[in-house]
Amino acid sequence: LTVQLDSISDSPDESVDRNVGCAAADASATPPLDSCAYTPPSPAAAGVAVDTRTVGSSGGAATDAIAIEVRSPSIVTLTAVDATLSAIGCAGGGSYQSTTLRLAADGDLDVTRLSSYTSNDTSVAVLQDDGYTVRVLGVGPGSATISAYGNVASVAVTVEEAVVTPELVARVVTSLDAAGAEQSYTSEADVGYLYVYARYANGDAHMLDDAELSVEVLAPDTLAYSLTSDGRHRLSIVPDALAASCYDDLLSVQLVACNGSLPAVAPPLELDLPSPVALRALGLSVEVLAPSGSFARSGALSSRPPMSGTISSAFVQMSDGSDKDMSSDARVTLTSSEPACVAAAANLTASTHFWAVEGGGCTSVSLTAIFTLGAWQENATATVYIARPKALTVSAAVWPSCS
Repeated sequence: LTVQLDSISDSPDESVDRNVGCAAADASATPPLDSCAYTPPSPAAAGVAVDTRTVGSSGGAATDAIAIEVRSPSIVTLTAVDATLSAIGCAGGGSYQSTTLRLAADGDLDVTRLSSYTSNDTSVAVLQDDGYTVRVLGVGPGSATISAYGNVASVAVTVEEAVVTPELVARVVTSLDAAGAEQSYTSEADVGYLYVYARYANGDAHMLDDAELSVEVLAPDTLAYSLTSDGRHRLSIVPDALAASCYDDLLSVQLVACNGSLPAVAPPLELDLPSPVALRALGLSVEVLAPSGSFARSGALSSRPPMSGTISSAFVQMSDGSDKDMSSDARVTLTSSEPACVAAAANLTASTHFWAVEGGGCTSVSLTAIFTLGAWQENATATVYIARPKALTVSAAVWPSCS
């Protein structure tokens, strides 16, 4: 057995980190700790050997101690929370309950994650390991034996056609940190993922796979739904779905089993999106342009104005005090006061937003950006200048100079 020592932070911006330093509390302890991968010695006799190691951050600012216990278990037991799995919703629907496994050493030490597991009949029950828990999923009627690695322990699981009706508990999680999970949308950029539990009268509860669920959006003008490449149910806010707090049913979730005859549930969702208040000043990448064939673009000049530019800053001040960046948003449209002189793109999704037109005669134009967020609309303007020659003087001289 080898143990990898990592650090984990309660900060939502930091997860498991293996870039840590490790040291033994006792400098003479053996074996030495190398790169935080610790392989304990084989104990010569039954009992518990404790070796305390200190794990610290790469900068040395924070440390923590962990006590590693080396045991030689005399009794290993494998149990299932529910050894009888029933059909969900209807007989012959093809969907059955699942249960969680627990592997214990000497009765009290949970070593479930330290073993792999097999089913002797995968037509009755199969195993699912999501990296956190190990579950047994019913597949069809019958009995199956679930065994830990090396057959050190086993448990019998029965799958029956007796029908149980689940109560679905659905949640859309938009953020998760040390304080808990959020289920509200506070900006258009927020994204949520669907989690659904099946709860039964006997107290059993388990999470359902995404493939077992049917999802219907009840408010398509507010909520956008999609499936990710790995089959997750992803929910986001439709652009311009600006509203105050909204507790209406936006989503319906149902089990695919039983041809959709089971009751659907609506996860609680809160829309608390800020409203636009005002525009920030419009920013341009360049303020002076020159047409491609003009003297201002001549190679004889040491510096030449560009032929095109972009809107580099397009922010809307929101009611919650934040600034919404709309610098690449289709809801910002552009117009030019003299399109024959300086042309403008239809909106800010274009790679180039404005450019000088050959043959124009103006020296400046006004660009107007129209911001539209739902029913709210405001305009911002900026001036673009065209570089044109004012005067040109030509004089003759001998070259090379006689001097």
